[in-house]
Amino acid sequence: MSARDFCCYYDDFRHREVRRSLWRHLNAVSDYLGELSWERKEMMGQLRSTRQRREREMLRIELEMIREKIKEWVHHWQFVNNFLTLF
Repeated sequence: MSARDFCCYYDDFRHREVRRSLWRHLNAVSDYLGELSWERKEMMGQLRSTRQRREREMLRIELEMIREKIKEWVHHWQFVNNFLTLF
């Protein structure tokens, strides 16, 4: 194997490892946000009385923020993945 072949192989390996690492990290964040979202939905379902409306509204806002974070992570992952495929 020539030095050039080795460098090309190493660069390809490094990019694959970076993508795998990013994918694992983003999956972990997505799973965490999904679980948090599920917990908030369950909590909202339990809040039915009128005095709990304020707490329910706060949970709804928090749930919306979690959804936005998930969208940001998906967009970020797509950008990074597209960028890495250029090399």
